[in-house]
Amino acid sequence: MTGKPAVPLGGAMPVAAPRQVPGGVPVAPPRIAAGGAQWAVLDTGTHHFQHGPIDLIVRVDGSWASAGNADAAWQRFAVILPELVAELPVLRQPVPSSLT
Repeated sequence: MTGKPAVPLGGAMPVAAPRQVPGGVPVAPPRIAAGGAQWAVLDTGTHHFQHGPIDLIVRVDGSWASAGNADAAWQRFAVILPELVAELPVLRQPVPSSLT
């Protein structure tokens, strides 16, 4: 560890090629959101959502699969990292002593 952030403050997250996930390989090119989030459907029937340090393998089955819920999950996932980054200044503030 060098003590330097992986991404310069205020810089853009690097966009990498989707990683091969153990137990599955992409069956089509990944969908890539404007902010860099990636979604690949794997040959195992799972979905690989990746954005910066967030890496999820999701299985949608039963009635959830036919209701378009994988797409709804993708829509939410694609914006979660920028929202968390926007909250960092608040999250980094000390906890008030009255709460400890």
